[in-house]
Amino acid sequence: MDAAGDVQDFVLGLPELHGQHSSNNISAVVARTLTNFGVDKASVGYFVLDNAYNNDTAVNHLAGIYGFDASERRLRCCCHILNLGAQLIIWGKDRDAYENAGGSLKDEEAFMKEWRQYGPIGVLFDIIASICKPVVLRELIRPVKTRWNSYFAAFARAVEL
Repeated sequence: MDAAGDVQDFVLGLPELHGQHSSNNISAVVARTLTNFGVDKASVGYFVLDNAYNNDTAVNHLAGIYGFDASERRLRCCCHILNLGAQLIIWGKDRDAYENAGGSLKDEEAFMKEWRQYGPIGVLFDIIASICKPVVLRELIRPVKTRWNSYFAAFARAVEL
């Protein structure tokens, strides 16, 4: 909180994590960052992370170092939860059935044929392809399962086109 009693958020750093994203590596980098900024046991706040198990154990490691209850200080990222919920609505329970195999396709026609098999996303791509001019400065964005918000980016580009 600041002097006026208003809650303040600060990003202390975005250090590169070398090696595996294990709980030990994550907690070591976070502890080092907190130490560099003079954050002590009394000043440690809350940790907002996605739902990965290694994040749970990383906060448990930090709780041991800084003496707090991990279950009280470990928060789930609301945006990540909403993103997962939206993907569940779009793809259903069997997300693997819609695996992105576009990377191995040779040309755009084959790509579009492949996407027609992918339910609502395929229909959206077909509509866009049918109304686009032959020369388009912007291309469709292909959603990739492992890229954060790639489905949102694909929909946003669809609206632009």
